[in-house]
Amino acid sequence: MKPLLFIVEKTKDILEIIYSYSNLDFLQNNEDFDTKNDLIDCLLNLVETYTICLPKQFEFEVDKLMEISLSLVAFDPNYDYNNQNQGGGYGGYDDYDYYVNDDDSSWKVRRSAVKVLVTFIKARLNLSKPTMSEIIHHLTKRLIEHSENVKVEIIICLGLYLKNFVVEEQSVEGNTLILYLL
Repeated sequence: MKPLLFIVEKTKDILEIIYSYSNLDFLQNNEDFDTKNDLIDCLLNLVETYTICLPKQFEFEVDKLMEISLSLVAFDPNYDYNNQNQGGGYGGYDDYDYYVNDDDSSWKVRRSAVKVLVTFIKARLNLSKPTMSEIIHHLTKRLIEHSENVKVEIIICLGLYLKNFVVEEQSVEGNTLILYLL
């Protein structure tokens, strides 16, 4: 059996595994955060790869994968975004005493979730305007991200979605090209 054909046949089983582990309920269990973050990072990388290689098989799963990705983009258990303006410095702490958790690996989950959203555009999946609008809305709310590598991925993703959200309209009178956002 050819490897690609085998993967196509097992897509449903693969998606069930991805759905059972790639969720906030699994992540928020207080056991072994790093292993869980690494597992979900790998599963989301798998989604990214399969979506690029097998876009037709994953096209019907876009809504569920988008929902999972958007929830995971906001997963940041070690940082409180609501208290940023309290105190003096970064994250509500004084400039000399701000909170840094070097052991926090949740950024991997957020970065991989954003990459899955990027993959929807790269795979040229047909996303409706409301779906793209929802993704753009969630990503703009995540521009407050404190991890620089995740913030860069969010900006790249936003750029791709905005680029695809632009509508071209040609004026009959002046043959000019007008670009605007819906």
